[in-house]
Amino acid sequence: MTLKAKLGLMFGGFAVFVAVSALLAFSCIRLYLDAAFGQFQVSVDSALYLERVIALVEEQAALLESLPPSQDQLKSFEDNRTELSTLFVAVSQRVAPRSAELANVEEILRGIDHAAQQVIQLADQRDLEEASRVVRDELQAKLAPRLREQMAPLRLQLDAQTTAALDRSVRIQHRVATILAANVLAAIALGLLGLLAVRRWIVRPITSLQQATGQIAAGDLNYRMRVRTADEFGVLSRQVNEMAASLTEAQSQLVRQERAAAVAEMVSTIAHNIRNPLAGIRAAAQSTLRELPAQSSLASLQRSTIEAIDSFDKWLRGLLYVAQPIELQRQRVEIATLIEQVAAVFRPSAERRHVKIDLAHGDRTVYADVDPRSFEQALAAVVDNAVEASPTGGTVRIEAAARLRDGTRLTVCVSDEGPGVPEELREKVFEPHFTTRPGSSGIGLPTARKLIEAHGGRLELLDGTSGGTLVRIELPSGAHNTGEV
Repeated sequence: MTLKAKLGLMFGGFAVFVAVSALLAFSCIRLYLDAAFGQFQVSVDSALYLERVIALVEEQAALLESLPPSQDQLKSFEDNRTELSTLFVAVSQRVAPRSAELANVEEILRGIDHAAQQVIQLADQRDLEEASRVVRDELQAKLAPRLREQMAPLRLQLDAQTTAALDRSVRIQHRVATILAANVLAAIALGLLGLLAVRRWIVRPITSLQQATGQIAAGDLNYRMRVRTADEFGVLSRQVNEMAASLTEAQSQLVRQERAAAVAEMVSTIAHNIRNPLAGIRAAAQSTLRELPAQSSLASLQRSTIEAIDSFDKWLRGLLYVAQPIELQRQRVEIATLIEQVAAVFRPSAERRHVKIDLAHGDRTVYADVDPRSFEQALAAVVDNAVEASPTGGTVRIEAAARLRDGTRLTVCVSDEGPGVPEELREKVFEPHFTTRPGSSGIGLPTARKLIEAHGGRLELLDGTSGGTLVRIELPSGAHNTGEV
């Protein structure tokens, strides 16, 4: 998973958690407010409605005491009747279940309304004495006390409902507090997980990168980072390791170049100081040889001296060639053509040894920016060694891979079926004049490696897949490919 995907997942989780937490907190607060204030307010309002009913009944009785009532009193009386009806409906809705006391209150209110209508009719008929008696005996002495008596149980019921509402609000308050506390704890836990994720995904890889760059900057080019993830930091860690490997290779190549330059200067000086006296000795031997009889023993000694000097001079020229710097004339050439030309040169000698040279051909072509003469010389030295090392009936296989190895290099492999080269000698064979074959000059493979490295490539000896030796030549990414050779 990439770092972008990881951070997106983490922040997406945070966003979802915040949204859910906000919704949950809003719901809890709303539930608490409804329980703490809504139900309690309903109970309080119901108690106030009961008190208002009693007050309106007493006010009705007071309005009817002055006989005959005036028009304003009658109007107030009708308004009170309407309010009484509304208040009783409100009280009925709030008292659950519907009780006998409520039914009694309803009956008393109907009786009060009937008595009031009777008083008004008697007053209209000018029977004020009877009207006063109805107010005094029915309304004030009988119905009003009964109303207060029936209101008391309702008031107790409403008080119980109020207490229950308060208890419920307390329970809900505790529940809401628990939910909010759990929400806070979950937020803290999620925050800690986020910190751990940031530490694991960002802080630790950056610290490792800082440590690696510090080690490499201090000169420890063998330091390698552990690649723990496949995200961008993992890719960067691999690139740092590749950079360190490239620096190591470049440093090794620079050391070899400096060593080669020092050796070249030393060899050039030694060769110059040796070849001049040798030329004088050879000239003296030739002069003496011309004056001696051809069959004399001294003439034979002089001829041996001249041959030894010529052999030594040839050895010096080979040594100078290995030591001298190389100037390349690069061209974009077809690798298959160069390989076929080298194979054609060595096929006659290989056939005399009953050795087969096999080329791995494909349908497409590989091109590379190389010096054709230098590359042919390097490949010829490798093929010559492979042919010489192969047993009778063996096969030398030359193969070029169009796929760029590790995305950067074109590979040419030469393998034989000979006895192979022991691992402890695989670097020594690249030293000038070191050889395991009698009669060999020992400058073929050193020259080949020098020419390949001059191209920015690499030449190395490996074990063959079916025994023998495999020489792998790697050319840099200047090689252009269109397929396989």
